[in-house]
Amino acid sequence: MWNRALLSPVLRDGAHKVLGVVAARANSSTQSSTKLENVLEPMVRKDEKAQKINRAMRAYLERAQTQEKFLSEKKEEFELGKRHLANIMGWDPEEITQENIDEAIQYLLPSGLFEPKARPMMKPPEMIFAKQKLAEFDYTGRPHNSLFYTARGNFYGRLHEAFSHVLRLNEHQLAMRKKGVRTPEAAEQFDLRPYDWINQGELAELCLERIKDEHHDYFIRSMTRLAEHPYSNMAREILLKYLKPKQVETHEQEILPLMHDEAGNPYMEARGERKSLRAIVKVTGNGTGETLINKSMSVDEYFPELKDRLQVMFPLQFVGLLNKVDVEATIFKRHDEYELGEMAKSTEEEQKELIKPLELRKGQAAEAGAIRLALSRALCSFVTEEDVKLMRLSGLLTKDKRKRERKKPGKRGARRRYPWRKR
Repeated sequence: MWNRALLSPVLRDGAHKVLGVVAARANSSTQSSTKLENVLEPMVRKDEKAQKINRAMRAYLERAQTQEKFLSEKKEEFELGKRHLANIMGWDPEEITQENIDEAIQYLLPSGLFEPKARPMMKPPEMIFAKQKLAEFDYTGRPHNSLFYTARGNFYGRLHEAFSHVLRLNEHQLAMRKKGVRTPEAAEQFDLRPYDWINQGELAELCLERIKDEHHDYFIRSMTRLAEHPYSNMAREILLKYLKPKQVETHEQEILPLMHDEAGNPYMEARGERKSLRAIVKVTGNGTGETLINKSMSVDEYFPELKDRLQVMFPLQFVGLLNKVDVEATIFKRHDEYELGEMAKSTEEEQKELIKPLELRKGQAAEAGAIRLALSRALCSFVTEEDVKLMRLSGLLTKDKRKRERKKPGKRGARRRYPWRKR
């Protein structure tokens, strides 16, 4: 140990200088390290900020995980149910198709509900549950789409795309006019006749957004404007996204040739069904407009209500043969009587048993519907093919398959429940 007091002033000054240099170096190293930390701090903070997820993104990820878990569970249930259904029907579970599943469900769980979506079904979860939108914003919460705040970004984005095509077609039209082409060829314009626009539900499913009636109407007007452009065939790809082929009538109405009686008058017979009732109608040409039901009663006598009489006479008024043909209708209450009426044409006693009128004010609407369908089918032989198409479009040749829904156990009727009582 050395004594600081015994050092000479020179040595003492030298020692102070050395200590000062060492301290200065230490301070400089400390400051440099502090500066280095200060430089790296923003980068570290930036990385920490990048790792943070916006609350909206976190909520979306939670919903996406929940949806994916839900769909996976439903998918497992569907596969298990498909195997059980295959065992019930005696099929191979590996080769069963969706068509086979639909047939089996219709066989095992028959339903008379008119709406197909209300009937029992068994389909993959992807076909039943609605699709979920993808993330529309980044981790900071900024939306990817500039039209996000319109609440219908996909819908207005498609409109913007259509408008950009209109501008391009206008530029092409101006360029063609500069070349001297004033009237474009007919093949340059897109043909809309074999197509129909998608409906409101299909557009909403395509955009994954809620579409109102006014939005759908505005979209169709905008796309029609694009399709009516003289050079719209250049935008064929975007138009086909929102078009679907028209439904072609595969089953045309069979039109039988007219038959003639002994007097030479043309006539035709046809059959119609409604619920459990059957009707046979014979239409004779060159008539006076006489209409008999069960060979004994007129329309006014058989149908006391006006709406039923209008149903029966509407086909004649539609084709313009009112008071020009005679109509004779026979109604059968049960199917066996209907078949018997087909075969028994020789015995008058059997015919008398069949032509007895049913009880009045019971099933009048079903009887009128059966006669209307049979009369419409018979009138097809008296009119042209164009009139037959109009009759089909108006619903005169369509069978009404609605039936009374059966009573359910534990209920007062098909749907009505017993009133709840506390005691």
